[in-house]
Amino acid sequence: MPNILIVDDSWLTRRGVKRILLSNDEYQVLEAENGFQAMDILLSKDKPPVDAIILDLLMPEMSGVEFLEKLNS
Repeated sequence: MPNILIVDDSWLTRRGVKRILLSNDEYQVLEAENGFQAMDILLSKDKPPVDAIILDLLMPEMSGVEFLEKLNS
């Protein structure tokens, strides 16, 4: 079952996207409210590997662009 990470500073957006993904019973969903939390999830040994990321590019704490730059380095 694919693991999808939703990264968005809006809990309402995360909740809506999560609801859509979980309605298919085909995905496991992880959530982060900023790039720092997303990086922690990706680097964590306790979390399952992430297959896809749904990412908000405009966030106050480590924007999606900054997150992608760190991820690529």
